[in-house]
Amino acid sequence: MRLFIAGARQTARPRFTTEDIFALKDPAAYPVVVREVGFGNLAMGALGLLTLPFASFLVPSAIVAGLYYGLAGLGHAFRQRNAEGQIAMISDFLVFALFAVFAGLRGF
Repeated sequence: MRLFIAGARQTARPRFTTEDIFALKDPAAYPVVVREVGFGNLAMGALGLLTLPFASFLVPSAIVAGLYYGLAGLGHAFRQRNAEGQIAMISDFLVFALFAVFAGLRGF
């Protein structure tokens, strides 16, 4: 659900992610960077939402989302970040850990 909401928000309002998370002030980055990230988040979020009617999608969805959050956390870790970027990094690593534990317990 978090990825789906983030994706919808990024495609509808790319300015927040571009300026507040990535600290980019160039409006040209909105459609190029953030909307593309938003589309990826929408796709992964849709996969996650499909776990509601299709339980067999749970582990694959956890793996895909977990990898995304882990890699996003690493991306935040290796660049200068403001307070919003710091919060994003910490939450990304926490969600990665939750998905990793879940996938491990479910027999990945």
